[in-house]
Amino acid sequence: VVHVGAQQARGREEAVCNCVEGLKQALRALDQEDLGHIAICPETMGKQAQIGNLSETLSFCIEESRLIPCIDFAHIHALGIGCLNQKEDFTAVLDRIEEAIGLPRAQRIHIHFSSIEYTSKGEKRHRTFAEAEYGPRFECLAPLLAERKYDPVVICECSGTQVEDALSMKHLYEELCS
Repeated sequence: VVHVGAQQARGREEAVCNCVEGLKQALRALDQEDLGHIAICPETMGKQAQIGNLSETLSFCIEESRLIPCIDFAHIHALGIGCLNQKEDFTAVLDRIEEAIGLPRAQRIHIHFSSIEYTSKGEKRHRTFAEAEYGPRFECLAPLLAERKYDPVVICECSGTQVEDALSMKHLYEELCS
């Protein structure tokens, strides 16, 4: 999983082009070391100044099958000022991913999940599932992953309760799949 870059003093378009070139260089370096079987996962980012909103991340992955998106739902929620609140919101995200890279690759995405606190500029800090005032909620995403037969890697990024919150996600997903 990689953070591809930040805008800094450049225009957004120039910064995105630099990130594309950086990803190509990384893939070439893997090939030179006989590690071409390794996938790189550009992550969706949670702050406006960072490169890697959902559209940008998917655009990186469209052309190269070794680029698998890392979808951080908390980051998407923060950038969208609390946009992931119901199953339909998550459906729209998964639909966009599937349209961009196809269902077989979408089923193998890498996922980061936690609740998050945000401001108008995006991500402020990751929170725990026990802090009910923060979203997004895994209960909205898990049924979709099971229904669509996704087999993602899911990493819990909750602040301070990663083990407990990861287990709650695991148990919910397994229950839905059985």
